[in-house]
Amino acid sequence: MSLRDRWLLVSQPRTFAVRMRERHGDAVRMQFRGEVFVFAFTSAGARQVLSADPAGYDAFWKRGFTGLAGTGSLWVLDGEAHRRERQLLLPAFHGRSFRGYGDTIREVTRLQTSHWQPGQTVHTLQTTLAISLDVIMRLVFGAGDARDEE
Repeated sequence: MSLRDRWLLVSQPRTFAVRMRERHGDAVRMQFRGEVFVFAFTSAGARQVLSADPAGYDAFWKRGFTGLAGTGSLWVLDGEAHRRERQLLLPAFHGRSFRGYGDTIREVTRLQTSHWQPGQTVHTLQTTLAISLDVIMRLVFGAGDARDEE
């Protein structure tokens, strides 16, 4: 990747993507600092990458993600282990599943913000974390509202 392309990637990512797509097509392999990266610029390019043999790819920023997510995380697995874990997660990320998630997310958000008052100082990080945890508990683990279980 040329110095100009690297600058465009950082400073003008859309321009970079348009130029790379015009020059190379829907998906392209590029080398940067001794590592090979695959860029998918369209949905067709993404399909091309995702349907390829997983043995040909390694996890992106594996060392950093391992420290953050652990050694068994989908983010750091590669090859057959990555494919197997990804297959397990696919149903949860299908469009039909997501349609129902919105109702739960709205309900949890309303519950977490219902006690807010005009002029009150709100710690949004705490609220956001509480909403996230509640949504995960409900959607991933099937737990109901804690008040329902009392």
